[in-house]
Amino acid sequence: MTDPAQENQPSGDQPVQPVPQETGDQQPAQPVETAPQEPPVQQPTQRENISTLLEYIAGFLGWFLVMLLHLLFQKAPGAFTTIMCVFQGVALLVLFLTKKRRAIAWGMLTAIGLNFVICLAQGLIINMICFIPFFNPVPLQ
Repeated sequence: MTDPAQENQPSGDQPVQPVPQETGDQQPAQPVETAPQEPPVQQPTQRENISTLLEYIAGFLGWFLVMLLHLLFQKAPGAFTTIMCVFQGVALLVLFLTKKRRAIAWGMLTAIGLNFVICLAQGLIINMICFIPFFNPVPLQ
């Protein structure tokens, strides 16, 4: 059996830490100041999530609807095209700055990004098709 006095003694591997002794001249410990706690963040409900998703889809599909109207009236005078470009930019900015309708603006930005990717792919494909004769010349006879 082990001696209880030996169990409390430190082994050779562990450093000995002095135990502070209380004296009458010590001042009481100062209370630790804590930072003010912020109120808990309220999680959105399922209804709010669905509403946000519907606004996002409305912005995405609405952008394509506006572009379709733009294409239908493209043969109109140039003033209509300028008005449409200004209107789209202002509408996107206003929707993005209002916090309640930010999902619509994100849907519109997603549609613009998708249009950009489609245009890049079309441009690459057309350049690929047009430059095939230059990279695969017909042998001279």
